[in-house]
Amino acid sequence: MTDTPTKFSPAARALLIALAVAGGRAVVFVALGNEVDDAVGGSLTIGYGLVTSLITMVLLFFFAWLALRGKESRAVRGVLWTFAALISLWTARTVVLMELDRRAYAAARDPDATPERLHELDLNDSIVRWRVASNPASPPDLLRELSELRFVSRSVRAKLERHPNTPADLRAELRAELAAREAR
Repeated sequence: MTDTPTKFSPAARALLIALAVAGGRAVVFVALGNEVDDAVGGSLTIGYGLVTSLITMVLLFFFAWLALRGKESRAVRGVLWTFAALISLWTARTVVLMELDRRAYAAARDPDATPERLHELDLNDSIVRWRVASNPASPPDLLRELSELRFVSRSVRAKLERHPNTPADLRAELRAELAAREAR
């Protein structure tokens, strides 16, 4: 009995390529969505990831299938493979960025994080802001820096106001600001 290699149709090969790339993207978005503290934000992250993964899969399948079926000229197949490669690279970049976000979210929540590590985090990310404001290891200077950023949410300001490491003058300022907002 001889082993003969199984030949997959161009559509099957294209589907395998598309599933591999889009599946990896979906897995990373689900993992990141589970890191988000509020249920709505986590659900939106997961939903966005699944929708974009589906779009990625469809586009990649289409371009790979057209290139694999061999009915187009060599130049057209080259363009199709270029599109497929660009979609794959875009997906790989997104996966790397999502993993970096996931690590930043974990570090911002870690009560054993050093002040240096917390200072390295990107405070322009709303999830990082919320977690730094909640983290008992956050030093007073970082909490002050966080309070001085533009567009800090009311929930982050409330967390800063209740944080034990918030300097007294800043706590009083935040308390007055939150009370004025409540009065409106």
